[in-house]
Amino acid sequence: MPLSLLDIYNAALGECPAGTIASVNEKSQSAYECNRVGPQVIGEMVEEFHYDFAVTRSGLAVVGNDRGGEWSFAYAVPANMASPLRILPNIGTSNGMVPLLAGQTLAPVIGASFGDPFRIEYEIADDILYCNVSGALLEYVRTDVDVSKFPRMFVRACALEIAQRIVMPLLKSRERQRELAQAAEVMKQRAIADNLNRKPSSTYGYLSEMELARDGYIG
Repeated sequence: MPLSLLDIYNAALGECPAGTIASVNEKSQSAYECNRVGPQVIGEMVEEFHYDFAVTRSGLAVVGNDRGGEWSFAYAVPANMASPLRILPNIGTSNGMVPLLAGQTLAPVIGASFGDPFRIEYEIADDILYCNVSGALLEYVRTDVDVSKFPRMFVRACALEIAQRIVMPLLKSRERQRELAQAAEVMKQRAIADNLNRKPSSTYGYLSEMELARDGYIG
């Protein structure tokens, strides 16, 4: 059965230990403290490591390009973006290109690095993303992650981290706070390892244009 935000908060309260709550909206100190730190903790943890359940891809809306001398295209940044990961070329048939067949790979694209044939340079400023790719797709970590999709180890890590931040207002126990902080760090590393085991990383080392020029790849 999928877990809810209330389940995470009650798990955190149980770690303190403190009494559980019946609703995230109830008028109690426990609910207040959980609501005060809970969204912040979840947001920090999602951004700190790019968990697969928080990563998505989206096409970008074209906007006016005020940096035409530097970049060919300008796009609006998605409202639910926590942090960008990479720009991908549009390989759909809508722009006249054909999808890849089994065993085929994309040729290097303009602006890509030799370290990763899919790495495309971009810049973000004032909620506008600039790059040199038409119809670009953005892969990014989203802010509006569905709690019901959280893996159990991530839930446990969130609960322990929330607990170590609310135990002082609730119980005034520095000793318990230290114990919870240690437990939260251990569980966070386990949650990261669990994610890597589910989806092994294929990240390439990125080489900037300066590094490529220094190595003789750019004349």
